[in-house]
Amino acid sequence: MVLPVCKFKKMKNLKLFFVGIIVLSGFFYSCDDLTDIETEINELSTYSEKEGFDYEVKDGILEFKNSDAFFSLGEKLMNMTPDELNSWELENSFTSLHAVIEKAYEELDTCTNIIDYNKILASNNDVIVLNDNSVDPVIQLSIYQYVANRKGYFTVNGVLHKITQDGLYTNKEMNFSIIEQAIATKHYNSEAIFFAPVLNKKSILKSQTLVQDYHEKKTDWNNRRRCKSVIDLQLVIINDGYNVEQTNYLYCFTDAVGRNVFGKEKLYKSKHYCEDFTITIKALNEYREYGRYFHLEDETYSISYHSAGDYTRYFFVNKQVGNRISVPINTYNSASPAHPKITIIEGEFYTRGSAPLKNIFDYTN
Repeated sequence: MVLPVCKFKKMKNLKLFFVGIIVLSGFFYSCDDLTDIETEINELSTYSEKEGFDYEVKDGILEFKNSDAFFSLGEKLMNMTPDELNSWELENSFTSLHAVIEKAYEELDTCTNIIDYNKILASNNDVIVLNDNSVDPVIQLSIYQYVANRKGYFTVNGVLHKITQDGLYTNKEMNFSIIEQAIATKHYNSEAIFFAPVLNKKSILKSQTLVQDYHEKKTDWNNRRRCKSVIDLQLVIINDGYNVEQTNYLYCFTDAVGRNVFGKEKLYKSKHYCEDFTITIKALNEYREYGRYFHLEDETYSISYHSAGDYTRYFFVNKQVGNRISVPINTYNSASPAHPKITIIEGEFYTRGSAPLKNIFDYTN
């Protein structure tokens, strides 16, 4: 985010003002005292000017100033290339859950024996899980992967969040122990804990405000490979301490899948395409305080993409759909559930490796 000129000037003037105070204070403080004050001011100004003080990383946790910063940076990170994302994380001294998951997949791909394969699965069982022959992330909701650390933590407006396989836990006192105790005892909503439940089936989040709608089609095996496509409507929730902010993301994913030497699924590098694809969604439009219910409206989206000629293991698109809804936290759990869903899907996903593989969708609900 680029700072408005007025904010930048105010910050520079503020710094000069404090430096002036330091100079005058020389008559009253020792040199050591001045050094300490100067250090504190420099630290303050560095943080304040960075990204309009939208976020910072403390102790390996990404902290957001407010909900706007969460969604803005989350979408930016999801749309980065792998190299861009790696550079951003290095620059900010942050390791995301997504980076940990990708590293685990890369280690699995290089395995040459089943013993090492099982060791990697065991050492990463907090982030990936073996379902039948497919290795899936424990947390499959995209935006949370990019903003949470390995343990699932991030903060918004001073409220501690932890995303888990069961759901999203938040605590206003920034107390890790309270959240961990709530997880261990399955003690959900209380004065100290706000909880939004998750049904972690494939990449679906389901809570009292969302009924899942999932469609997957597997076709066209070629050289023991297949094209797998997933279309998903994900619900993202955060708690800023006063309101619950929620919105939906349309998640479209395609890959070329085969088997490794151990009989487990493996993603092969291919070129990925999506053309003439349309999706109609009954999406979140607004929250109506009178009656405490969510109003939905039909919206249609067109999606086209290609992987820019590069061979990659997969390709996906995350697109925010409908509106972002804010609900007072004290009325959220008493509101009537909303049921956003995909109603129409038409179009094609395909991959090009040694031979083209294609999925054709013609779906109406």
